[in-house]
Amino acid sequence: MRGQKYELLRVIIEGKIQGKRSIGRRQNSWLKDIRRWFGCSSLDIFRMAVSRTTLAIWIANLRKETAS
Repeated sequence: MRGQKYELLRVIIEGKIQGKRSIGRRQNSWLKDIRRWFGCSSLDIFRMAVSRTTLAIWIANLRKETAS
């Protein structure tokens, strides 16, 4: 794969594309969605997740809000 005649094949196999990524929708993450839904920081959510009871209550309240 060395040499000038294999340059195009090497670019295709390596998958290097010059330029910038096109404009589009940003990727959502699970944690970002949870922070947005509950209006809390990541640290608050991790602390809340330690207590299953608190977590269950928060999720139940969230379901009530979205059902309304």
